[in-house]
Parts: sequence; structure tokens; C-alpha cells
Amino acid sequence: MLMTLGINIVLVIACILIHFTFMSLVASRIERMGVMRELHLLLHVFSGLSAHLMQIFLFAAGIYFMIDNPELGTLAGDYDGSFSDAVYFSMTTYSSLGYGDIEPEGWIRFTAGIETLVGLMMITWTASLLYLSMERTWKQNDRRARGVIGRNDAKGHE
Repeated sequence: MLMTLGINIVLVIACILIHFTFMSLVASRIERMGVMRELHLLLHVFSGLSAHLMQIFLFAAGIYFMIDNPELGTLAGDYDGSFSDAVYFSMTTYSSLGYGDIEPEGWIRFTAGIETLVGLMMITWTASLLYLSMERTWKQNDRRARGVIGRNDAKGHE
């Protein structure tokens, strides 16, 4: 149990740091580069997807490591022992789609629960940032349409 707890703590901290790094670096670099406001949203989407995929692969690696230690549990059902199946399981768990053909057994169930919680939090975090980016873009476009600012002014802050 202590090993499972330690693995989960490392995975959670790593996921938070990955997500924070991706989101903050992209946001700060976009502003400094003077990228058109309309492209901000696309860059945030790609950044969010990249962060989520890294986190899914990170959890898959953790689960794959745990399977090599039989006392920590295994994946049952249509699991063939491959890393790609661990990634598939991680993807369905992270996104909270749930289990179907592959199910966790033993202490890996605890890791699966933690991954679902982390996935929900990170997806919500990304959605919030995307909403803020869209809101800023729409406000800027609305101000431009009303003639309050020029096209070149739309690149920077309000």
C-alpha cells in the first residue's frame, strides 16, 4: 500500500506541474510574441491537448510499472500486457469514460480512482483557461467591430 501511495503522490505532483508549465508557458509566450488574439485560442487548445496526453502517458507508465509488481495489482479482461493497452486504460480512466474491456484489480484500483480525479481537475482547468481566452478574443473583436480599437491594437492587452 505504501508503494502505491508513493507512486500516486509522484504521479499527481508530476501531472500538476506538467499542466501548470504548459498552460503558463503558453499564455506568457503568446502575450510576449504578439500573436493575433484569434490564434490564442488555437495555441491554448494544442497546449491543453499536449499536456493531457503527457499526463495520460505518465499514468500509463505508472500503471505499467505497478503491473510488473504483482502485489500491487494488475489489469484484467482484454489486457494483453502491452504498454499500448496500459495507455488505452489510462485514457479511458483519465477522461472518466469508465472501464469496459479492461478493469483494474488490486491496488491499481486506487491509482485508477486518483487518475480519474486528476483527469477531471485538469480537464476543468483547461476548459476554464479556454473559456477565458475565448472571452478575451470575443471582447476584443466586439470592440474592434464597434471601432473602439484598431486592428493592430488587438494584438496586445486590453
